[in-house]
Amino acid sequence: MELVHAPLEPTPPLDALPVEEEEDSGAPRMVWSTDVEGIRGAMRESIPEIKACYEAWVKAYPEMEGRLIASFTISADPEEDRGLVSEVAILDSELKHKMMEGCVLDVVSELRFVAPSGGPLTVRYPFNFAVPAEP
Repeated sequence: MELVHAPLEPTPPLDALPVEEEEDSGAPRMVWSTDVEGIRGAMRESIPEIKACYEAWVKAYPEMEGRLIASFTISADPEEDRGLVSEVAILDSELKHKMMEGCVLDVVSELRFVAPSGGPLTVRYPFNFAVPAEP
């Protein structure tokens, strides 16, 4: 997977780079910078959850594979000193499976970022899903 679009911003100060934040569930979640590397790191963090969804759904729908492009906006959260992920959407999907697409949306919406310094930042990110080859 690669980053399709994320405007480059100056690298944030070191204290804004990945830090752990407690979730409501008690599990720590990283807070990522909004530069290209931070967004890539956040997306890599999301892969295990998205992969688990895909592996569960592909058992019932073995023909489900292809490319999916997710989009989301990171903006400053007025109530907290961090970024807010919003406007999460599927721009294009070859999967044609609303539940799997919903899983991607849910996982992406839970990503945590610092507040972007130059205003809202819109990201488009591609995912490629392929049925694992049988041994």
